[in-house]
Amino acid sequence: MSHFRIGRLAALALCIAAAPSWSKDAPETVELEISGLGNQVLPGELLSNVRAALSIGKEPCDAPRWRLRRRFEQIDAEAARALKALGRYHPEFDKRYEKTADCWRVHLEVKPGSPVKVEAVEVEVRGAAKSDPPFRRGLDDLPLKPGDTLHHGRYEAIKTSLVRAAAERGYFDAAFCGRRLAVDPDRNQARIELCFDSGPRYAVSEIRLDQAAYDEDLIRHFFDLKSGEPYASARIQEDFRSLSDSGYFSRVDIRPLVDQRAQGQLPVEIRLTPEPKHHYEASAGYSTDTGPRLSAAYKNRRVNRRGHRLGARLSLSQVTNELGADYRIPLFIEPWQNLTFSTGYRREETDHAQSDLFTIGSRLSRTRQDWSETWSLDIQRERSDLEQTLWSTLVIPGVSWGRTQADDLIRPTHGEKIHLGLKAAHDALLSDTSFFQLHTSGKWVRELGPGLVIGRVELGATWADEFTEIPTSIRFFAGGDQSVRGYDYNALGPRSADGDVIGGRYLTAVSLEYEHPFTESWGGAAFVDSGNAFNSFSEGLKTGAGLGARWYSPVGPLRIDFAVPTDRSEDDFRIHISLGAIF
Repeated sequence: MSHFRIGRLAALALCIAAAPSWSKDAPETVELEISGLGNQVLPGELLSNVRAALSIGKEPCDAPRWRLRRRFEQIDAEAARALKALGRYHPEFDKRYEKTADCWRVHLEVKPGSPVKVEAVEVEVRGAAKSDPPFRRGLDDLPLKPGDTLHHGRYEAIKTSLVRAAAERGYFDAAFCGRRLAVDPDRNQARIELCFDSGPRYAVSEIRLDQAAYDEDLIRHFFDLKSGEPYASARIQEDFRSLSDSGYFSRVDIRPLVDQRAQGQLPVEIRLTPEPKHHYEASAGYSTDTGPRLSAAYKNRRVNRRGHRLGARLSLSQVTNELGADYRIPLFIEPWQNLTFSTGYRREETDHAQSDLFTIGSRLSRTRQDWSETWSLDIQRERSDLEQTLWSTLVIPGVSWGRTQADDLIRPTHGEKIHLGLKAAHDALLSDTSFFQLHTSGKWVRELGPGLVIGRVELGATWADEFTEIPTSIRFFAGGDQSVRGYDYNALGPRSADGDVIGGRYLTAVSLEYEHPFTESWGGAAFVDSGNAFNSFSEGLKTGAGLGARWYSPVGPLRIDFAVPTDRSEDDFRIHISLGAIF
């Protein structure tokens, strides 16, 4: 080691040794005790404003007496300015300071005096905004009204709101033609007089699209703003949300080019950054329903400039294996939004039933307010091993509605998910058998005390003259992580003569759970589930109850549940493990 480095280290050691030591409990800055003078109560806003204004409160405990004295002399002026901002123009103070063992302590008693009241608020609007109803409506709820205590911050807020409203409505030449806050301290009265000239309202001269990935006709379906219309930021925000939610762009920038305005018009620029064309996903998971699970997916987000998309997916587990692909075409034939063609293969093998399902289908979808609506037509060929091997071909039209609303999709404290689906087939329309089916489900999350109440319900019914001809994919089963805990996956339902579960016409499953967090990452739960799949309502429900642990991972809670079934003919208890978001 060189002498130079040794010298530097020695100097550093001396600096550390000479550094002052601090007691863990010693205050670092001057102690401030502020109270009302005499028996008066000092309102909280006045107290916090005065405390924030006093520079003496920022002095360190080891400040020299001469500097503390200088700060002490500034208290009256600083506190008076803080109180004046809140309409108190005649304050009185009593102050003192002392040296304690560890620090300085300052005592300040404040008598704020009578408040200054607002006698009148007069806002004169000139220019085109004078006859603009949305702009005028903002003047009906000003933060200061006659009779209120004067508050300088709220006075500034009135001016700010006028400027903001003008910018939002396209009055880009707006300016104040007069601003006056007149205070009469002797009478404790104040008058506010503002004159605001909006100037002309600008219109959109042109829309400049900055992107090269898609046809302009496709993009223009996602925003309503048109050349020649009056400018309004509310319209800009709606178009921003529409473009952002389209799924085509990773970044959306919309801005008015105010510096290029002329003759009552200005251009609006829309810059769009497309999502990467190719997207790959791979994941692994585990649940007691399916065991270890591997999945992979691929998306081509930009098959062509018209916004067509291609997707493929593969999922492998001990119970279910799936392979599928879909091709989505954006539609702008009101009210339909997307047309999707899909095909897939699914093999499911449980302890009680096996099936192989081949499908080809199409989906026509749209959004009605917060609800998604999908009309479908599927052609499926299925082999089911039930009481005997059953081959079936079905042409199934259907319709479904769904909605998910939550304050947080990963860890919600308030939300719900609702689904309703109808589908049918008829032997006169290229199907081997006829049926009509209704399936609905819902889940709700609400806060209760420090934890959450989670409710779940699932109902289904199938009407068919020849139910023995209905394949496995159309029948209902119950039991498992997402159904009735305490029972194996799809282990509840009507049984064959050999004791195998073969599924039923009807389904009922309800659940009530209370989840209580113990730390930021861990929690516990208590639950009761009840349900069954059956052919007759007289067959009754199966119930499971238990306790669980929750680990709140970044992708949703890991749930480990210990459940005891009321029917212990097969199991005394089951442990259920699953990972994923509540919704």
